[in-house]
Amino acid sequence: MIEKLLTSAVKSHDTTDRERLIQQMIHFPEDVFRLLRKQFVVLDEMRQAILMKVLRQMSLQKKVEALPHLIEIIQKPDHPGWSEAVNILIEVGPNLVVPYFINTLLTYSNHNQENKQEAPLRGICCMLRLKKVDSEYARRCAPTINYLLIRLENINDPESGPELHFLLDVIEKARIDLTYIIPNLIVLAQLYRGNHIGARARQLIEQYQREDKNDYSFYLN
Repeated sequence: MIEKLLTSAVKSHDTTDRERLIQQMIHFPEDVFRLLRKQFVVLDEMRQAILMKVLRQMSLQKKVEALPHLIEIIQKPDHPGWSEAVNILIEVGPNLVVPYFINTLLTYSNHNQENKQEAPLRGICCMLRLKKVDSEYARRCAPTINYLLIRLENINDPESGPELHFLLDVIEKARIDLTYIIPNLIVLAQLYRGNHIGARARQLIEQYQREDKNDYSFYLN
């Protein structure tokens, strides 16, 4: 039953008809979760996106149970269900979401040398920097983001530029009173002197209060 409704929703080009089918699917929460648990990874992205719309209208407990699948989608900012996944994660809240983010970011860091994929980092950072996402998410991820900055600085790979931009977006969203990040910003400004990464790092440094920068006067004067 649920598979037929899902297929019909995917094939429908009428917004009203698709919404009607989604409302029908909501009445079968256990069947929806059976799909999520057992077949999510083999479903095409459009079916996954429809399931996100169904999940959005279900209970908070069901959303919490679906967190692993939401994290899978949030790592893919081009996924058709990405925006809906963002909305659900906002509803779930940082206490449950941030540990998943940190785990994903650290796993990305450990395997980045082999995979050379920026998507997990990009997807999470894209969510964290959104205006509608509370800065609490970014602040609690900031120590991990700082660690990733150190890793990328040590690699000193020109191809890491986009990744650094994503990380700096989160640092900016986390608010500039996170003074422990200043040393990394100084290093970035020096390593990437003369290009947009260095300019961005210097711009962030300038936003700190004078008293926060006094201890780094040998590097900043």
